[in-house]
Amino acid sequence: MDCHQQVVALYSGNMGEKQGLEIVLEVAAKLVNHPGIVFVLCGDGAAKTRLLAQFSHLSNVQWRSLQPLDKLNELLNLADIHLLSQRADAADLVMPSKLTGMLASGKPIIATALLETQVADVVKQSGLVVAPGEVDALAEALLLLAGDVALRKRYGANARTFAENNLGRELILSQFERELKSIIKN
Repeated sequence: MDCHQQVVALYSGNMGEKQGLEIVLEVAAKLVNHPGIVFVLCGDGAAKTRLLAQFSHLSNVQWRSLQPLDKLNELLNLADIHLLSQRADAADLVMPSKLTGMLASGKPIIATALLETQVADVVKQSGLVVAPGEVDALAEALLLLAGDVALRKRYGANARTFAENNLGRELILSQFERELKSIIKN
């Protein structure tokens, strides 16, 4: 990896307890002397104050407030790698809505998720999946993607293709319409 080229690892969204952002920040602490990776955490939430108090000293972490909706596309495209962090006990309760934007951005994703979850099934073609709470595995995944531009491009292209083929507005509305008609018939 070119040391002059920084790779942005972006987490954007709610900073609550469910997200388990401690793992991302523990990885940032582990990689604080790695010149090529900067972590950008964008959002607000119940855990942000605690996380800031605990990790604000890290020079490789930039903290941002929640961005307005009209800046979302620009924010998501800032990422070289998206981070989707979840605690094991919260995984797969609900598919994170932020995953749609991540996939549509055409950038690779690293998710902390159990392998048998829907999140892991969606992400594994568009990036890497590591077990929740596994700091070393997340650091290794991040270093792998940060150091391999071709792999990032391949996963990013897969992410964009998945979004276009499965998450387009017309596709979702037509599926919803079919399901409603099926319910009405029954």
